[in-house]
Amino acid sequence: MNDNSTDFGQLGSIAEQAPAFEALDLLVSMFPDLPAAYITTYAKSYAGLAAQLNTPAEFEAWRTALQIPTEAVDLHGDSAGGWLAAETTVRGVLLRITGHGLTVTREQAEPQPREHGIPVVTLAEAVALMGALPMPTVGELAEQRHLVDPLDHVLEHLADERTS
Repeated sequence: MNDNSTDFGQLGSIAEQAPAFEALDLLVSMFPDLPAAYITTYAKSYAGLAAQLNTPAEFEAWRTALQIPTEAVDLHGDSAGGWLAAETTVRGVLLRITGHGLTVTREQAEPQPREHGIPVVTLAEAVALMGALPMPTVGELAEQRHLVDPLDHVLEHLADERTS
Protein backbone atom coordinates (compact mmCIF):
# COMPACT_ATOMS: atom_id res chain seq x y z
CA MET A 1 0.00 0.00 0.00
CA ASN A 2 2.67 2.49 1.01
CA ASP A 3 6.37 2.90 0.41
CA ASN A 4 7.85 2.16 3.84
CA SER A 5 11.39 3.32 3.02
CA THR A 6 13.03 5.89 5.26
CA ASP A 7 13.96 8.32 2.47
CA PHE A 8 13.24 11.54 4.36
CA GLY A 9 13.68 15.11 3.26
CA GLN A 10 12.29 15.03 -0.26
CA LEU A 11 9.96 17.97 0.36
CA GLY A 12 11.59 21.35 -0.07
CA SER A 13 10.19 23.30 2.89
CA ILE A 14 8.17 23.02 6.06
CA ALA A 15 5.32 24.78 4.26
CA GLU A 16 4.93 21.66 2.13
CA GLN A 17 4.13 19.76 5.35
CA ALA A 18 1.16 22.07 6.04
CA PRO A 19 -1.36 19.34 5.11
CA ALA A 20 0.03 17.18 7.94
CA PHE A 21 -0.32 20.04 10.43
CA GLU A 22 -3.86 20.72 9.22
CA ALA A 23 -4.75 17.04 9.61
CA LEU A 24 -3.36 17.09 13.16
CA ASP A 25 -5.37 20.23 13.93
CA LEU A 26 -8.51 18.48 12.67
CA LEU A 27 -7.80 15.45 14.88
CA VAL A 28 -7.40 17.70 17.93
CA SER A 29 -10.68 19.50 17.24
CA MET A 30 -12.64 16.33 16.46
CA PHE A 31 -11.21 14.12 19.24
CA PRO A 32 -9.92 16.35 22.06
CA ASP A 33 -10.15 13.52 24.60
CA LEU A 34 -7.94 11.03 22.76
CA PRO A 35 -4.95 9.90 24.80
CA ALA A 36 -1.82 11.97 24.28
CA ALA A 37 0.60 10.53 21.74
CA TYR A 38 4.19 11.04 20.66
CA ILE A 39 3.47 12.62 17.27
CA THR A 40 5.90 13.12 14.45
CA THR A 41 5.52 14.56 10.99
CA TYR A 42 7.61 13.30 8.15
CA ALA A 43 8.46 14.47 4.71
CA LYS A 44 8.89 12.07 1.84
CA SER A 45 7.31 12.89 -1.48
CA TYR A 46 4.23 13.69 0.64
CA ALA A 47 3.52 14.95 4.15
CA GLY A 48 2.53 12.39 6.77
CA LEU A 49 1.94 11.84 10.48
CA ALA A 50 2.84 9.12 12.96
CA ALA A 51 1.25 8.80 16.41
CA GLN A 52 3.05 6.52 18.86
CA LEU A 53 0.98 5.39 21.85
CA ASN A 54 2.30 3.78 25.04
CA THR A 55 -0.34 1.10 25.57
CA PRO A 56 -2.68 -1.13 23.60
CA ALA A 57 -5.64 0.59 25.33
CA GLU A 58 -4.49 4.00 24.05
CA PHE A 59 -4.03 2.50 20.58
CA GLU A 60 -7.56 1.08 20.73
CA ALA A 61 -8.99 4.50 21.65
CA TRP A 62 -7.37 6.03 18.56
CA ARG A 63 -8.28 3.07 16.33
CA THR A 64 -11.92 3.29 17.40
CA ALA A 65 -12.13 7.07 17.00
CA LEU A 66 -10.57 6.89 13.53
CA GLN A 67 -12.83 3.96 12.57
CA ILE A 68 -9.92 1.76 11.50
CA PRO A 69 -11.20 -1.81 11.09
CA THR A 70 -9.59 -4.42 13.34
CA GLU A 71 -8.65 -6.38 10.22
CA ALA A 72 -6.38 -3.48 9.23
CA VAL A 73 -4.31 -3.77 12.43
CA ASP A 74 -0.93 -5.50 12.22
CA LEU A 75 0.86 -7.16 15.12
CA HIS A 76 4.63 -6.63 15.15
CA GLY A 77 7.13 -8.16 17.51
CA ASP A 78 10.77 -8.63 18.26
CA SER A 79 12.75 -9.98 21.19
CA ALA A 80 12.01 -6.79 23.18
CA GLY A 81 8.22 -6.98 22.92
CA GLY A 82 5.39 -6.26 20.56
CA TRP A 83 3.28 -3.46 19.19
CA LEU A 84 0.18 -2.86 17.11
CA ALA A 85 0.18 -0.73 13.97
CA ALA A 86 -2.44 0.60 11.58
CA GLU A 87 -2.75 3.28 8.91
CA THR A 88 -5.51 5.56 7.74
CA THR A 89 -5.81 8.94 6.08
CA VAL A 90 -7.00 12.20 7.61
CA ARG A 91 -7.82 14.96 5.10
CA GLY A 92 -5.79 13.03 2.55
CA VAL A 93 -2.74 12.78 4.84
CA LEU A 94 -1.35 9.37 5.78
CA LEU A 95 -1.56 8.72 9.54
CA ARG A 96 0.22 5.72 11.04
CA ILE A 97 -0.66 4.83 14.64
CA THR A 98 1.30 2.39 16.78
CA GLY A 99 0.45 1.02 20.22
CA HIS A 100 3.32 -0.31 22.29
CA GLY A 101 3.64 -2.15 25.58
CA LEU A 102 2.67 -5.65 24.46
CA THR A 103 4.40 -8.55 26.16
CA VAL A 104 5.06 -11.32 23.71
CA THR A 105 6.98 -14.59 23.87
CA ARG A 106 9.95 -15.32 21.65
CA GLU A 107 7.72 -17.54 19.48
CA GLN A 108 5.13 -14.81 19.11
CA ALA A 109 7.88 -12.34 18.15
CA GLU A 110 8.95 -14.51 15.21
CA PRO A 111 7.87 -13.14 11.83
CA GLN A 112 4.39 -14.32 10.96
CA PRO A 113 3.67 -16.05 7.66
CA ARG A 114 2.80 -13.51 4.98
CA GLU A 115 1.01 -13.88 1.70
CA HIS A 116 1.59 -11.09 -0.81
CA GLY A 117 2.98 -8.94 2.04
CA ILE A 118 -0.18 -9.33 4.16
CA PRO A 119 -0.03 -11.06 7.57
CA VAL A 120 -1.87 -14.36 7.62
CA VAL A 121 -2.66 -14.09 11.34
CA THR A 122 -5.68 -11.92 12.18
CA LEU A 123 -5.66 -9.50 15.09
CA ALA A 124 -8.10 -11.70 17.01
CA GLU A 125 -5.81 -14.72 16.55
CA ALA A 126 -2.78 -12.71 17.62
CA VAL A 127 -4.51 -11.44 20.76
CA ALA A 128 -5.67 -14.99 21.54
CA LEU A 129 -2.06 -16.18 21.25
CA MET A 130 -0.78 -13.45 23.57
CA GLY A 131 -3.24 -14.26 26.34
CA ALA A 132 -4.89 -11.86 28.75
CA LEU A 133 -3.60 -8.33 29.09
CA PRO A 134 -2.79 -6.93 32.54
CA MET A 135 -5.78 -5.85 34.63
CA PRO A 136 -6.59 -2.19 33.85
CA THR A 137 -6.77 0.48 36.54
CA VAL A 138 -10.09 1.91 37.69
CA GLY A 139 -9.55 5.00 35.51
CA GLU A 140 -8.80 2.84 32.46
CA LEU A 141 -11.93 0.79 33.09
CA ALA A 142 -14.03 3.96 33.20
CA GLU A 143 -12.49 5.14 29.93
CA GLN A 144 -13.01 1.73 28.31
CA ARG A 145 -16.67 1.86 29.34
CA HIS A 146 -16.97 5.07 27.33
CA LEU A 147 -15.31 3.42 24.34
CA VAL A 148 -17.79 0.54 24.47
CA ASP A 149 -20.82 2.75 24.98
CA PRO A 150 -20.20 6.24 23.52
CA LEU A 151 -23.82 7.26 24.15
CA ASP A 152 -23.25 6.69 27.87
CA HIS A 153 -20.25 9.03 27.63
CA VAL A 154 -22.31 11.75 25.93
CA LEU A 155 -25.14 11.41 28.43
CA GLU A 156 -22.70 11.65 31.32
CA HIS A 157 -21.28 14.91 29.93
CA LEU A 158 -24.78 16.30 29.38
CA ALA A 159 -25.65 15.48 32.99
CA ASP A 160 -22.45 17.20 34.16
CA GLU A 161 -23.38 20.33 32.17
CA ARG A 162 -26.86 20.44 33.70
CA THR A 163 -25.48 20.42 37.24
CA SER A 164 -23.08 23.30 36.59
